[in-house]
Amino acid sequence: MLQQNANLGWRDVKEILLRTAVKNDPNDTDWTTNGAGYHINNKYGFGYVNTDAAVKLAANWTNVPAETLVIMNTTASVNLAAGQSTL
Repeated sequence: MLQQNANLGWRDVKEILLRTAVKNDPNDTDWTTNGAGYHINNKYGFGYVNTDAAVKLAANWTNVPAETLVIMNTTASVNLAAGQSTL
């Protein structure tokens, strides 16, 4: 993958492997689809690494945006049935 695209970061590699993974045991009943639409299994994770597909996808990959750190320092008030509480 890195020979195809030397600009890949670790998050790009992770994303490419995720997108190109293949169900290694499609008959296993534990496969579900996560919120992002990817198949996942408690035993197999996302499946097996499809190296051919990963290398092909890496060749024309657009890097994921830079990681952002958000720090919030706020106080929220919650109105509960038994009274009010401040978090």
